[in-house]
Amino acid sequence: MDNVKIKIFEDKRIRVIWSEETEQWYFSVVDVCEVLADTDRPRKYWGDLKLKLKAEGSELSDKIGQLKMQAHDGKMRMTDVLDTELILNMLAEAATTDIAKEKNPQGMTETAKVAKQGGGVAKAARKEYELQTGKEVVSPLNALDLKKPKTEAIEVKDEEGDE
Repeated sequence: MDNVKIKIFEDKRIRVIWSEETEQWYFSVVDVCEVLADTDRPRKYWGDLKLKLKAEGSELSDKIGQLKMQAHDGKMRMTDVLDTELILNMLAEAATTDIAKEKNPQGMTETAKVAKQGGGVAKAARKEYELQTGKEVVSPLNALDLKKPKTEAIEVKDEEGDE
């Protein structure tokens, strides 16, 4: 089985890789940022976002893994990756930000409504993913894994056993 795939979303490529060990897809965070944030500088966007997340004490930054993926120049490089569940969290955050920009909420009550709407976008995406794949994104098993930091590199071998 070919472990490395490239998905096209809104005419932009997203590098993904399947890990037999964890039985999960991992997505290049930089590629996802390019699509969700609609930025022409996704590496800078992700670097700034990572610093902001760490400063805010977000646990997301503790759950980032790294895998070798083919870069745009054709070379294999270590790249920050997230699994499907954490990508959906990023989608919720991006949707909430966009909705907030559009609706300009005032006060806690309106802000909470916007946050719920952003989460609803990710919930709909999760349900569609689960319907199409027949797999649950959140299960009791991987929910426990969320409590463990994923800062180490994840090794994924291709079908010849090479890294």
